Amino acid sequence: MAAVATAGRTVRRTHCGCGSEFGQTYLEKTQEHDSVWLPPCCPKCERELLEEKLAEEKREQENAEVLAEAERRIEADSGRDERIREAASRDLMEEIALEVARLCAGRRPLWEQYHADQDFHRIVAEIREERRGEFLEKLKG
Repeated sequence: MAAVATAGRTVRRTHCGCGSEFGQTYLEKTQEHDSVWLPPCCPKCERELLEEKLAEEKREQENAEVLAEAERRIEADSGRDERIREAASRDLMEEIALEVARLCAGRRPLWEQYHADQDFHRIVAEIREERRGEFLEKLKG
């Protein structure tokens, strides 16, 4: 790929990414833009890029229209807020049930151990009271 300078412009032949050979012209750097070889790709690829750009613009326009229509329908739907509250309440109730089940599964052994310890100390206190009573009977008798 050799560049050829002719009366004020530099041109070259190069290969595009698709494999086609095409000509480019060198545009020197100015205050408005950097230096660049134009066009950046062959005419076929340039058409494809333009078609892709136009298709993207059309998709963006259609998307904007869909979003605008959705906003209009939301504004017109008088029961929407109530449906959302009811759905959120159902989901919250399910989440609460799962959280209670998780809490019970994790904390049950701790509470069972606590009550087992309380019962153990009650029995120890009963035995001490019985022995104290026996000791006092021996002292009296």
